[in-house]
Amino acid sequence: MIFLITNRKLVEDRDFYDVIQEAIKAGIYAVILREKDLPYELLLPIAARIKKIIGNSGVKLIINNNIEVAKAIEADGYHTSYTSFINEYLSFNRVRGVSVHSLEEAIEVEKHGANYIEYDQLQRKNTAKLKN
Repeated sequence: MIFLITNRKLVEDRDFYDVIQEAIKAGIYAVILREKDLPYELLLPIAARIKKIIGNSGVKLIINNNIEVAKAIEADGYHTSYTSFINEYLSFNRVRGVSVHSLEEAIEVEKHGANYIEYDQLQRKNTAKLKN
């Protein structure tokens, strides 16, 4: 399965939504809307537009780190950090994904019901290199 993890700052020379449409056409499994710097009021319309773009393509929409937006648009999933997943009870009865930094964390979140796990170290290093 291939997940597209968004970062609108990395597609400065292209239209953010066009990139998502192209990824959908290419056969991705899911879009993880990961725009951590945006508050609910700004993230909600972006999420709604992406949900409309996805339509009935079968691609899943997963909201990163904003449970209120995930619930408001009835997203297919919610993604969060290891610490949030373990320490907070988040009522969300759909796909739940978790970023982890070790095998031990992966085992723990799997035991607590995570549907998928993202090993975050590689992603952070590559994102920093791309942005610089």
